[in-house]
Formats: sequence, structure tokens, C-alpha cells
Amino acid sequence: MVGVWLLVTLLISGGLVELGLWRYSQYRYQEEQRFLRAQAYEMRAVLLAELNATLHLASGLASYIPTKQGRLDATELQPWLRGLFAQGRYIRNIGLAPDNRIAYLYPLEGNESALGLYYPDLAEQWPRIQHIIANRAPQLDGPLNLVQGGRGLVYRVPVYLQDQRYWGLISTVIDYDRLMAYLDALARQRDLAIALLPFDAPAAASAGNVRLPVSLAGAQWQLQVSSTSQPLVALTLARALGWSLALLITCLAAWMMHLHRRRASLAQALSRSQQDFMRAFDLAPQGMAMLKATGQLLEVNQTLCQILERSREELVGAVLADFCLPSDRELLRQHLAQESGQARL
Repeated sequence: MVGVWLLVTLLISGGLVELGLWRYSQYRYQEEQRFLRAQAYEMRAVLLAELNATLHLASGLASYIPTKQGRLDATELQPWLRGLFAQGRYIRNIGLAPDNRIAYLYPLEGNESALGLYYPDLAEQWPRIQHIIANRAPQLDGPLNLVQGGRGLVYRVPVYLQDQRYWGLISTVIDYDRLMAYLDALARQRDLAIALLPFDAPAAASAGNVRLPVSLAGAQWQLQVSSTSQPLVALTLARALGWSLALLITCLAAWMMHLHRRRASLAQALSRSQQDFMRAFDLAPQGMAMLKATGQLLEVNQTLCQILERSREELVGAVLADFCLPSDRELLRQHLAQESGQARL
């Protein structure tokens, strides 16, 4: 009889230990997912900030060409392009392609094979280029395998002269491999691994990662962030100690202390990530705002306040449609609805 009660006691104690460990593993998984998602938002902000800075530099060329009636003056272009190239950390080259043939390339060294490239000959890329020309809207494409070697993101701007005649394209090639190497180094400092995936990539089999949609200048990807840290051995140790009735109380106390430390560590990391994100957001050189799905401004940064010459208090709570032409408001509504749908994926 004593043996039966001892067996029952052992089974109940072991069951309680296993139940507690299962709940702990569920909690730990949820906290790690929250932490990973916070890290993913921060890594996405860094990626978009780097790309936006480069695209902003390249956009000025589109205004220069119509003022010159489409004529390229190498003596004027050289110092300008040199300055753009020096400011854009990840610009690999800038190409000007009147009539869709690259006639001017900076820097030429290392990119000679792209000079004279005729876009209609690129069977895989030409349909997207035609779409850009037809819509008269710049678009970011890639990552693409470049004819001069390596991979790049290509920002193409269609140029139309003052009489509305199509002139050609300005292509800014962003060194995808260098950009991702920078992001990888940043991620490794935080025991993370990142990958930029196609927007329609299938869901990952592993539960230890999160994905966020990334949209910029017509391009859409998924940013996958996963943890590379080794799993803690506390769970196995707690199970071994828990099955020993003599050390049950000690084991449970250690488990609760570990749980508290883990929660505090995750809360501190999450708070630090949020502070870093808000600091990067507020100090970004581009005007940026956080929006509700309805288009209402939740937060704005200093640059946007300076651009619009309004204070933060005036902008927060305003509706984005108030800053658009009436003819653009329906397009804005559709875009917001599309972005809201993607965010729920």
C-alpha cells in the first residue's frame, strides 16, 4: 500500500513538474516571438532607411535631364554623379540610358560590361521595365544578377522631357550583397539571422522566426528574422531535478527565479529595441510618419515637421488624405487598404 501511495505521489509530482515545464516552454516561446518581432521591426526600419537614403539621392537626376532638353553633358554630369556616388554608401553605379540603351555609366571601372546594354534585350527584365515606362513611375527591382557580376537592387526612373516625349531611363544599382552583409553583421551582434525573401515565399517550417512585409517603391519582399542563440539547458535540468522528490521545492524555486530573470531580460531588450527604433525614426533624414490603417497620423518625425512647416502637435491626429490632391485620395485609400491587408499576413 505504501508503495502504491509513493508511486501515486511520484506520478502526481512528476505530472505537476511536466505541466509546469510545458507551460513555461509555451510562455518562453511567446516571449521569444515578441522579442523576435520587435527585432524584426527594428531591422526592417534600418533596411528601409538605408534604401530610402539612396533612392532620395538618385531622384534629383530625373529633374536635371529635362532642363537640358535631354542632352547629356559629361563635364556637368561627372562631378554631380561623383557626389551622389560618394554619399550613397551602397550605390554600385548610376546609369543613364537614352532610348533604353545605357550610354553613360558612373563609375565605369568595374562596370564596363554594362555600358551599351540595351534593355529590350533583357528578356526577363524588359516586361517590368515596360511597365515602369508606361506608368511613368520609378520602381525598385531585384535582387537581380548583374551582367558585371554580383547581385543588385535596381532603382529605375523613367524620364520624360518637357514636351512629354519619353527620353529614357535612369538606373541606380544598389549593391545588394554589401547591403545585406551590413545587415547580417548588425543581426549577428544580436544573435540573429536575417534573410530577404520574395513576397510570395512559402511559410517557413521552423517556428523560431518571424517575417514582416517590406514594401518600397513598388518592390515587395519579406524580411525573415530568426534567433541563432543556443537553447537554454534549464528545461532539461528542471525536469531532472523535478522528478526527485527530495529536491522538488528547490527545483521549482529555481525555475521561478529563472522565469523572472528571463521575463525581465526580455522586457528590457524589448524596451531597448523600441527606444532604438523611435530614436532612428525621429532622427531619420527623410520625412516619416506612422499611420493607422485609416490613414490617420499616429506619430511623425522631426524631418517631416520641418518639411511641412508644422509642429508635431498639429500633425499627430491629422489624416493623410488632407495632404493629397483630391484626385489622389481614392488611390491613397486603395493603397492604405492594400497595406493593411499585407500587414495581416
